Amino acid sequence: MQDINELIRLLEQHQIHLSRPAATEQDTDSSVFRLFEGIRTGQYATDADAASDMFPGASADHSGYFETRTALRERLAKAIAQFVAELEQYPDVQQAHFECQKLWLNVRTLSGQNAAMFALELAAHLLRIAEKFDFSLLGMDVALYLRLQHCTRDHKGEWCAEADAKHQYFQQVLEAEFQAEKMYTDLTAHCINDTTPNEELYRLAKAYSDTLAPLMRKYPAAKVHLYGNLIALHQFTASGDYSGALHHCEKAIRFFQEKPYRAGDPLQIFYYQQLLCSIHLRHIETGERAARACLELSNKNAFNQFKIKELLLLLLVHAKQYSKALALFSEVLSDPQFAFLPGYLRANWTVYEPYLAFLVATGAGAVPSGERLFAPGRPGVLDDTSPVLAFIHLLQQKRYDEARSRVPDLERHLHTHGSGAGARRSALFLNMLLQIPAGDFRRAKVIPLAAGFFAALRTTPLALANQTRTLEVVPCEDLWEMVLQTLDTQ
Repeated sequence: MQDINELIRLLEQHQIHLSRPAATEQDTDSSVFRLFEGIRTGQYATDADAASDMFPGASADHSGYFETRTALRERLAKAIAQFVAELEQYPDVQQAHFECQKLWLNVRTLSGQNAAMFALELAAHLLRIAEKFDFSLLGMDVALYLRLQHCTRDHKGEWCAEADAKHQYFQQVLEAEFQAEKMYTDLTAHCINDTTPNEELYRLAKAYSDTLAPLMRKYPAAKVHLYGNLIALHQFTASGDYSGALHHCEKAIRFFQEKPYRAGDPLQIFYYQQLLCSIHLRHIETGERAARACLELSNKNAFNQFKIKELLLLLLVHAKQYSKALALFSEVLSDPQFAFLPGYLRANWTVYEPYLAFLVATGAGAVPSGERLFAPGRPGVLDDTSPVLAFIHLLQQKRYDEARSRVPDLERHLHTHGSGAGARRSALFLNMLLQIPAGDFRRAKVIPLAAGFFAALRTTPLALANQTRTLEVVPCEDLWEMVLQTLDTQ
């Protein structure tokens, strides 16, 4: 009875339903379902209980009961086999992993009951699924189980050797995965530390990539290629080669697209990196395509979708697609889900608002017809915590005396936020703004005063990972040209 019980529990855990026989079907089918329901509900605790109830006065070895029991077991096995076949075709890798873990638990349970042969059959299916979906740890465990069964319990030389080879293979894959993951986490720790020079990051990434390259050629496991490609990507970004980084993203994307399952997370990661590279390169078509792919892969996760749209907004502004940027900004603010975002994410969009308002005020972009993006009476959100934004808007409004009074605020901001390798562009731009009052707000005098800082700015690459967002919503070079247009020409 216990073996049937375990099969029924397996069905229930995977939400597999045994269909009720129609009224026109044979009595045998009705008896099978009656036995199934009796065991499932706990009415029959033993074979003797079931036999005596279904065949009054009969014992557990009654031929009619034995026939019904065998038919039920076959029906259960067939339903489970069909489920396992469907599991191999699951498009969602996370759901497949969840179901496989439950199935693996049941395989081990069945092995201790009178269902060892069926457990072996399930384990063989499970091993194929683990290979398909790159479930390396599960694959190693299942291969070890099959090796023990085929090499000891019922020795079969060929099957024993095959299981042993699979076990060794998955062991090697796991070692490669652990090595790749450790290298990636070590490299990430250096990246988080802003004091690590780019030259050192490049050297470290190259050394790790050279180590992982033969493992990536040998093993097609998703984790090995995920971490290996992310490490290789650091080689390009650390040296400022965003064109090379973009092509490497395409290579990684092609690899995961060729997987026999939907590798959603790795694809989203590399499309996201492709979007970042597009911002650096101002490649509007590639960036928009990457953003669309990210949105499709986000599974309607509001947090991820707004983050992707935030990067898309930066791409549009950096590519000087100002009207499209304003349209996207309007779309985001009108989205009902926007109000439910964490406060810090909503705050990012309020930072973008005054820059977009400045674009509208200078005529660089146009607000979508019939819409009001900014609060009445003033363009954008200005407060004392945004000295740069306040200063720029005062220039646009020709309120030069008030702008001059803000110079101490700019100097304090420069002193507080202008140090460190990641803040170099910000510091240069602040120094350029400070030349405006020194040049009496006259374009002809300001340009030569700021020329040295501007030349240094143009040779300092933008680094989105480190740069303060509030000064790079609009690239400083483009923002400077707009600022100059607001100054007096006399």
